Amino acid sequence: WQRWLFVGIGAAATLTVPAVAETPEQLDQLVVATPAAGLELARAQAQAGDLLPALSTIERLLFANPKNKEARLMHAVLLCRLDDLSGAAVHIAQLKRKDYPPADWQQMMTVCGAKGAD
Repeated sequence: WQRWLFVGIGAAATLTVPAVAETPEQLDQLVVATPAAGLELARAQAQAGDLLPALSTIERLLFANPKNKEARLMHAVLLCRLDDLSGAAVHIAQLKRKDYPPADWQQMMTVCGAKGAD
């Protein structure tokens, strides 16, 4: 496994979540206990170019929180960045534009080269 970066937030210090998610089990614990920390971890991984670990983090987060809209959008973006445009299209079709800030939606459209799903 790639080494996992921990993106700290104040609430994480009081939880029984490990300070570093080094194993799949620790990552699962992190994204279930603090979805916001899971999103930040996935963002950090993606910004570092670690797209597969970022996708894994987002998929774990979605498994625990399937209705997390921010994670659903990021999932589509990561699939596009990994050139899985057909997989991304399936996920984009399930998103509703009105659920997202215009800038976030536009970023996804730019990355995916999509024509927009409503």
